Amino acid sequence: MTFFLPNENDAKILQRLISGGRGPAPSRSRSVEEADILAPDVYIAKPKESSGIPALTVVSGESVPGEAECEIYHILPNTSGDPELKKIEGVTHTVYNLSTSALTQDWIQVQRDKHGSWLVVTSKSTDIGLFQILAEKSPGSSVLANRLTLGTGAPSAGTDEYTLYDPSQAIRAHQYQRLWAWLDGLSHWQIISQPVVNHVSVRLTTALSPGLTATGLLQEWDPITSAYTDGASVTVKDYSGGHWGVPGEVIECHEWMSSTTSKIEVVNSGADSHEGILSTGLSAGSTASVIITVDGTSTTLTGQDVFLPDDAAILGVGTAVLLTFDLGSGCWLIAPGKCA
Repeated sequence: MTFFLPNENDAKILQRLISGGRGPAPSRSRSVEEADILAPDVYIAKPKESSGIPALTVVSGESVPGEAECEIYHILPNTSGDPELKKIEGVTHTVYNLSTSALTQDWIQVQRDKHGSWLVVTSKSTDIGLFQILAEKSPGSSVLANRLTLGTGAPSAGTDEYTLYDPSQAIRAHQYQRLWAWLDGLSHWQIISQPVVNHVSVRLTTALSPGLTATGLLQEWDPITSAYTDGASVTVKDYSGGHWGVPGEVIECHEWMSSTTSKIEVVNSGADSHEGILSTGLSAGSTASVIITVDGTSTTLTGQDVFLPDDAAILGVGTAVLLTFDLGSGCWLIAPGKCA
């Protein structure tokens, strides 16, 4: 029997026959990015710091998300079987805020994206409600309120209390005043506002002259005493140039406010005419001093007589007179005997 030893070419043919004519299976490589892909998950979180999570900012044309360290929570039944938020001890994550509004230190919904980044879940809201606030509200502060149910009749207030936030930093409102608010993606009720005009009452602490400024105290409603009380100190201005006021008098004003500026404009003042008592004698065509007393505060003004006939007798101290401010001359005019 004769044996043949395969040469190199025969070895290649034999190898192909054994493999069935198939070449080596190509290896499938995975990119690093594909290998790191994670399934998205949604969690409950809360910022560790009271400053919350900053807003997204633009630096040199690049968007920079706000970020903060957050603790992670889950809902578990308590001893009574009611659901309760429980912190997962030892678990924190850096959470990124992609919105242009900063977030307070409150419960938020966060999502881990496919690349492992933790993002605040935000959404648009179409829920708008009418609320009746339960306390005085100053600009920039939050306030508790009852939501009103709207129907064919008069709105009725529910008993559940909601916190309304003031993103404009400009809204002032009295107790029981009604305000519209919308529910944002973080379940916060935000008061709907444009540049705000508030109607306020101010008790003057200094005299108000036409076209000038004066100081006073905002009048705030006290539900316990059912009366107005002195509030914050403010500066008012008579932009129309037609109002006078004396200390102690309450005047009506418009408070024009935005998030950066504010002004209080006098719109109505009963101080343009006053009843008073002569503190010096008055003769025809002369001037005299008149004491005006408002809310226990006395102010002495100098008035010019224009009504006394030339042959009138001198009016003595203690005579009741009426003072009226004349815009043309800028003087107080005395009308003797005009008071009831």
